[in-house]
Amino acid sequence: MKMLRQLLLSICFLLWGDCVFAAPLDVNSIKSGDLLGKHSLYLADDTGSLTLEQLPEATDDRWRPVTKDILSLGYTSTAIWNRLAFTNTGEDTEWMFEVAYSVLDKVDFYILYPNRTQVYQLGDLAKFDERPINHRNFVVPLSLPIGETVVVMVRVSSSTSMQMPLKLWQRTDFYDHEQGTLLWQGMYFGLILVMIFYKICLYFYIKEEQYLNYAASFTSFVLFQATISGFSYQFLWPQLPLWNDHALPIFLGLLLLTESIFVRSLLGLSSRSPRVSIFLRGSEILAAAAMLLSVFVPYRFSIFFLIVLALLINSFCLAVGVKQWLEGDKAAKFFTIAWVGILVGAVLLALSKLGIIERNVFNENALQIGTTLSVVWLSFALGEYIAKQSRERQRSKEEALGFALNVAEERKGKLEAQEETLKLQEAANANLESQVQERTSMLEKTMLELEQANAKLRQLSYIDELTDIYNRRYFNKKLETEFKRAQRIQVPLSLLLLDIDHFKLLNDKYGHLVGDACLKTVAKVFQSCLPRAEDTLARFGGEEFVILLPGTAEEGALSVAERILQAVANEVVFFEDLEVTMTVSIGVATKCPSSTDYPKELIARADVALYQSKSSGRNRISVA
Repeated sequence: MKMLRQLLLSICFLLWGDCVFAAPLDVNSIKSGDLLGKHSLYLADDTGSLTLEQLPEATDDRWRPVTKDILSLGYTSTAIWNRLAFTNTGEDTEWMFEVAYSVLDKVDFYILYPNRTQVYQLGDLAKFDERPINHRNFVVPLSLPIGETVVVMVRVSSSTSMQMPLKLWQRTDFYDHEQGTLLWQGMYFGLILVMIFYKICLYFYIKEEQYLNYAASFTSFVLFQATISGFSYQFLWPQLPLWNDHALPIFLGLLLLTESIFVRSLLGLSSRSPRVSIFLRGSEILAAAAMLLSVFVPYRFSIFFLIVLALLINSFCLAVGVKQWLEGDKAAKFFTIAWVGILVGAVLLALSKLGIIERNVFNENALQIGTTLSVVWLSFALGEYIAKQSRERQRSKEEALGFALNVAEERKGKLEAQEETLKLQEAANANLESQVQERTSMLEKTMLELEQANAKLRQLSYIDELTDIYNRRYFNKKLETEFKRAQRIQVPLSLLLLDIDHFKLLNDKYGHLVGDACLKTVAKVFQSCLPRAEDTLARFGGEEFVILLPGTAEEGALSVAERILQAVANEVVFFEDLEVTMTVSIGVATKCPSSTDYPKELIARADVALYQSKSSGRNRISVA
């Protein structure tokens, strides 16, 4: 009877699993950007040899339901297949499918449409520019036609922690969320970098090595955090996948080495806690060795060793900080408060990577949150340390002065000399304080001027100053990106080259101020005629403008050109008592580029068409 009952329960579970996990997920029933782990199935491929064709059906009991929002299996050499099925009963919109963990080695997407299969082979072992979407995580475009079922299979193999946070975004939601994320990350990294720069400047002024150790420690942390979050691979070394594969343990080892040196110097462990100082020196040697050997040993061994070492170092540092705080050391008080944030963040991140606790937004960002608070509190600790050193020096001076006064009382003949020495000492202290204040003011002024210059540089980098639209530099970068995208997914790319007719005569007749007003007006007219947000308008040079239309065939490009031609002809520029009308000539070029084509060829074709429009009487459109 017991065996029969177990058999019936197994049959019921299988039937229930078929209903729940094999049914497609209606994308209109979920929120854009939500984690989809509980809506998916996963299969462990122990040999790593299964292909898409060899996978069992979704009803096979080898497929297991994911019971959490994020599938997290810790460090494993097993390849994992994840399966999701989608259906769309709402509007036909553009979608993005994301695996939001940037350090996975190999991530293969198989998108099974009813009549075709789309394959993307990504991962941080592949070059960054091979990704269909320029993003630190693994993001692919997904088409969900109304009424059809689309199956997404994701195969992941990695020497890093096996975590698969799966998300489905509407395209606009994805980019809106990305803007907020980049703003927060920019503020975070900007804060730490400013503090690092400030401490380096203080080191050169004050010559206290603790400032340099502080800067080295947080520089290592910035490199580590930027690497684990994918920003380093995206912005610093996108063409170096081999280096990127080793960068994380190297920077973690460097972080442990520099923070250990910083703590030893800040808390004065060599004299106050010799045994802890010896332990930290040994840890520095182990961190340096692990950092160097990580190039030769398997990733999971080196990173596991460094995580354990990090927990030991941070725990010992916290214990010493608490001990010195209880002894009345104010610098240790600030240090302990700061180190709690670092330690909690490090523990949560380590437990998440080891698969002991479930990965979520909080523990994934806990280290960043902790260091954001710690960078300020450690500055207080460092300031208190310097103040303590100053007080000790002052106390030594006072003791020396008292001794001198006692000697002076015994030797009255030297009293006048002692008083003069005291006056000179006070003058020197006042002069030193004045110099410190002056240098601090100069440093603050220099940092403010640097921030203003950087802000102006960012503003001028991609924006045309006269027309307030993109300039040619931005256009060249955008054309390169869209051209590669069109090559990958084989869609047409259209380009409009526009020239204001007889603009030189207009300038000569009415003057450059009128000409500038005409350029601004034409730019606004062009912008108003663009139907989509992804269309790019830029000033190409002088009175020439260029419009890039991704995914647009020749008919669509002609429609935009005709709308522009009519809008410009109907526009009147009012300048003082003048009323100026204009026309434009337009050259149109469209191409579905192959792997042997180059972006400059599209520009050349549009330029030939523009010349044809101008030579044929102007105020017209010509197609290459």
